Amino acid sequence: MKINRKLAIQILKYTDKHKNFYFPFLVMCKEYTHEDDDFVEIESNEWENIESDKNYQTFELWENLQNLDEDTTELLAKGFIEKITNSQGIVRNFIFYTTEGCTFSPNSESDMPDVENCQILGWGNGDTPKEAFDNFKKESFWFKTLKFNEVIGVELKDEKTYHF
Repeated sequence: MKINRKLAIQILKYTDKHKNFYFPFLVMCKEYTHEDDDFVEIESNEWENIESDKNYQTFELWENLQNLDEDTTELLAKGFIEKITNSQGIVRNFIFYTTEGCTFSPNSESDMPDVENCQILGWGNGDTPKEAFDNFKKESFWFKTLKFNEVIGVELKDEKTYHF
């Protein structure tokens, strides 16, 4: 699998710092050898050399599955499950907001808004972002009366909520 230079360096740094983490792929670089069509494995402790030399540009990940531990197996399984479920019409959740508009703080006595900010418009569910936005508009009759030029949708992956 082809990867870009930035990701290759990020992987090498991470695996160098986390020696006990098993990454089931080899980071390979084409320019690390003098042969025109060969790739060479880059060891994680070589990341500084790779980062400092801009000649290294062509990177790939090659499979290196061996001695899989429980954490690695779980990570692989989660990746496969996400791929399968996202392609089979699982309902996805989105939050919709706009950067247009202003807000008055509680107990404000000013005629001028206190904050220019993002405003949460609501939530929607659907197989795609467009479907979720269409569902949000159907369920939010009041939305048709507003004149926002831009609405932004963000998928909520785990729906964990934190209050501060």
